[in-house]
Amino acid sequence: MPETTEYAVGSKRLTDLSKTATRAAERKVAPESWSALCLYGSQISGYASADSDLDVLLVAEDFEPSIKYLYVREERPTVALLAVDKEVFETDMKKASLGEFVSGRLLTPYYPVLGGELIRSADFHSKKRIATETLRNLSLERRIAAAEMLIRPEYFVFDKMRRRASLYPPVKFSYANILRPPQGSVNLPMMVQRFVPSLESLAEDGTLIRSDSYYKISKEFVSSCLKAEAYVAKQTGEIERTIRMYVTHGFAGRINPRLVAEELVSKIRRGVKKREEATLPDPDEYLYFDTPSGPQSAIEQLEIYEYAEKQLGAAPEEVVVDKVGAVLNSTYRVTVSHGDGPRKLFVKKYLNWTDMKWLVAWLWTVGLKNFSVLAKTRMSNEIHFIRYLARKGFNTPDLLHVNWKRRMIFQEFVEGSDLLNIWRTTGRDRLSVAEKSATKAGTELARVHGVDVALGDCKPDNFVATESRGVFLTDLEQAETGGDQPWDVAEILFYTGHYLSGEKLTKYVSSFLDGYLDRGDPEVVAKAKQLKYVRTLLPWTPVWAQSKIVQTIDRKLRT
Repeated sequence: MPETTEYAVGSKRLTDLSKTATRAAERKVAPESWSALCLYGSQISGYASADSDLDVLLVAEDFEPSIKYLYVREERPTVALLAVDKEVFETDMKKASLGEFVSGRLLTPYYPVLGGELIRSADFHSKKRIATETLRNLSLERRIAAAEMLIRPEYFVFDKMRRRASLYPPVKFSYANILRPPQGSVNLPMMVQRFVPSLESLAEDGTLIRSDSYYKISKEFVSSCLKAEAYVAKQTGEIERTIRMYVTHGFAGRINPRLVAEELVSKIRRGVKKREEATLPDPDEYLYFDTPSGPQSAIEQLEIYEYAEKQLGAAPEEVVVDKVGAVLNSTYRVTVSHGDGPRKLFVKKYLNWTDMKWLVAWLWTVGLKNFSVLAKTRMSNEIHFIRYLARKGFNTPDLLHVNWKRRMIFQEFVEGSDLLNIWRTTGRDRLSVAEKSATKAGTELARVHGVDVALGDCKPDNFVATESRGVFLTDLEQAETGGDQPWDVAEILFYTGHYLSGEKLTKYVSSFLDGYLDRGDPEVVAKAKQLKYVRTLLPWTPVWAQSKIVQTIDRKLRT
């Protein structure tokens, strides 16, 4: 029985079209072999013109030659019957064995006339496969930050439409008409709803996580996609699928080559007749970053002054931008003087030319530390670990806005003093204050390691002490799950030896280790003084300072 779903055309029209499709199929294929009969295309999606065909999918047992176009011109409208063997149909739905030549037709509204259970079951498997591929592509494009994104079900529909249209351009006309008012208000909810059972199944599998009306990708799934072979598989899979689709086009109409081109030509002809440009929605409109002010669409890409105007209501003259941080860092303090008083933001740009800094660091530590070099990867790391560590109870600056295209993130500006600055500016008579800050930093690093995260770039200036909010973790672009925890300890101790000396250096190392060893693993500290770490940092920190640090580590471990 046909399913009870609202369509863009009335029930009487659906009944008439069903009768036409049944008569046409009976002319070509023996009814006793039928497994399913299904309508799709312009006639049921509400945008058919006077000369539009009625698109019909017929699934039959042991159909030869597996798949074939059969045009029935005796009917009105002309019926374009795609007959396919049942086994071939199910394989294309589950595995895209024909390059989605068949399954792609059920991405848009369809109306089962016969065999609805078979159609819907196959569609469930097809959409689960499509959703999994979509999540894999998103993971490869957004890297680990994909695990922090909120996804609306519409994203899966529009992402697949765009990808199919890029491989088979004529279908873009059909998609645009399906979505165009007034029929779009009926067609889109139907297409989205038919994705939901597959998304719920992925949530049960642990690939997705439900979050109110959104879905999130599990970190485990994203991590599995970021293996080197996943990218190669994505590229070769899409190429192979395209080839299969076009080969099937020829095979399905092999008796009369003219029929092969009819579907393609008709779509192009209709597209030329339409003056309006066939455009498809941007999938990113249904992809969000979570911020304190609510979900932010990934399509929203604001620059500094645009953000100040749109989010804070500030005019350009009320915005002051100051560069802060090291020479090679593109980091800015933005002061907005509007409303209740000045508000400060921290903006970080991940520029490709600064990749050189990390490339040099990677080359210097090759075989020891695998730094993330590319701007996109570093930005993705930072987005993820800002959010992840915050969920684990750590102080990280709020993520306010993400401009993915320009490689920019906006955060709250944390008022405080970093650990290195505290020690460099504190006199010997007030070292007790500095020692407390180092102990707190040591405790925080041990806690970070306790949730199986290594900071990667663990310099003392990345720990910011505030008057009333505790210690904040900043600059997380090299953080990673697991990672080299002894490197973190080695860097924060031996790197600082470049700036401190004598009793001050000893007290710094001692107070930091007091905090770390209170919560952390002594074995991590013992490994931090291994030759491979000490030697790497030797050009930066002189050997006499390194010797003092090692002696202090040994003394702390003994006690």
